[in-house]
Amino acid sequence: MKEDYHQVNQWLKTTLEAAPSEGMKVIINWIIAFLDYLYGKSDQAFRLLDQSAATATEYKNDLYYMGSIFLKAFICYDLEEYEKAQAYYRTSLSIALTEPTSDTDEDLLGYYFFEGLLHLKLNHPDSTRYYAERIKSGSGYLDQDFPYNYLIREIQIAAAVSQVNWTASFLK
Repeated sequence: MKEDYHQVNQWLKTTLEAAPSEGMKVIINWIIAFLDYLYGKSDQAFRLLDQSAATATEYKNDLYYMGSIFLKAFICYDLEEYEKAQAYYRTSLSIALTEPTSDTDEDLLGYYFFEGLLHLKLNHPDSTRYYAERIKSGSGYLDQDFPYNYLIREIQIAAAVSQVNWTASFLK
């Protein structure tokens, strides 16, 4: 199926029809929704995610509901709909933190990273640094801590770009 997107979609639809449970259908719908988004069909992706969330709610499966909302958060982030992204992410985090199988430290690390990314996009470097420091304070392996290093690097790049832009405007 290498790069044969039509065949991938057909295979996923066939798999969806044959799925043995509603839970499997939710997961397959996530994959289809993600691919739809990548193909530029964000409205269709959101419809599938809404269906998945409704199915998860009907079957009282908070984790599947959370997964649908989590994916919506990242799609909204990518579409530069930052307020929606933040609301979706916070909803998914609140569910994750109540799950007995959840790893609270990992969930919070993901939250701090996501918030740091949002604040970086909103041009709030001090807030971004705050979230990076929250990641650092919870990490035992700083030299391997991708989220922290990523945010710090992005803050430095933003500062350098800002300096170059300021200098260029000053020299005009």
